[in-house]
Amino acid sequence: MTTHVFIVNENTFPAHLEYMFAGTSSGEQDNNISLLADIKRVRAGDRVIFYFEGVGFYGIFKIKKNIDSDGKQIVYYDKDNFCNGRLKKKLLYRVFIEPEEVYSQPIDEWDALEKLPDNPRDIIWSLIYRKLKGGRGCTPVTPKEANKLVELIRNKNNRKFLDPAGGFSWEKGKIIKTDSSFQYDKSKANIPNIEKIIYRKRRVETYLQAYFSENAGLKKFDNTFFAQICGKSNEIDWIGNEVFCGVGMQKIDIFTIVNSPNRGFRLIELKTVIDLGICYQLERYVKWSLEYLNGSENGTKPENLYPTIVLPKPSENNEEDTDKLSKILLPKFNSEFKAKCQPVKYFEYEFDKDKKIVFSEKKY
Repeated sequence: MTTHVFIVNENTFPAHLEYMFAGTSSGEQDNNISLLADIKRVRAGDRVIFYFEGVGFYGIFKIKKNIDSDGKQIVYYDKDNFCNGRLKKKLLYRVFIEPEEVYSQPIDEWDALEKLPDNPRDIIWSLIYRKLKGGRGCTPVTPKEANKLVELIRNKNNRKFLDPAGGFSWEKGKIIKTDSSFQYDKSKANIPNIEKIIYRKRRVETYLQAYFSENAGLKKFDNTFFAQICGKSNEIDWIGNEVFCGVGMQKIDIFTIVNSPNRGFRLIELKTVIDLGICYQLERYVKWSLEYLNGSENGTKPENLYPTIVLPKPSENNEEDTDKLSKILLPKFNSEFKAKCQPVKYFEYEFDKDKKIVFSEKKY
């Protein structure tokens, strides 16, 4: 289960609570693949926390299940911007939510992010990085960070949450109960499907990332190489995309935590072209993971850290670079980092005659 933090303000938050949805905004644009890649990572049952900028964090909600048993069709594209008069901004991509433990008071931003703990590992770095970078309406936080944030909210409210029956709104800085709930009209909203357009956008890396966000952990891929990259439907505990790993704004394209047969951390770097600098990126990811995500029984260790690369199958024009990567650079990385992580897993992709993306493992 991943915890997602959605950004709200005084205009949007009451509408989110009354109509029970969360969403992401991109100004006046009608499409934004980066935002879609972000929100496509959500799964039914995931937790949602709202970040009211300048105020604090409210929760706790969860992503509502849909009729789709595979948990995929839960993101809606609402170009007509239902509830626009209330929102005063365009929220393109939306998910529906329901109460889990809804608390009236937020945890103050200072207490959550700026009050320094004794151990730097206890800082919620994912949200610190988000504040530094900005421009992201739906941010994944690591399991440890999520647990800390949830406990802060619970303790702020003496662990007394509101009755989940009925409706909610926001008034004078607090979530309040209302006698009735509102009905969201989704009749004009549609469901964006990256799987159907990935061929047309195959040269754009963000679309490849969105494909992974959309499909990682879906049951229909369990017996494919795609599941070997990300994890099977019954294995994945956590999914993140564009995971910040340092103030230098390095970002892991796809990061999954799996639980079978033992806990494992998969750092997945995606490319739409052959990139000989990919090992330098993996080096940064591994060092950050060992520094920030270790320190507990369920943390990162050399034996459970799996750097992974996904590149297009080579053509005649780049066979030389592919050979250099697989015969020189990757073996060199594996030798230098054998005490820090597992050997790099190398996967390739291509498109079949039906224009569907197909993955395979490359042995080197």
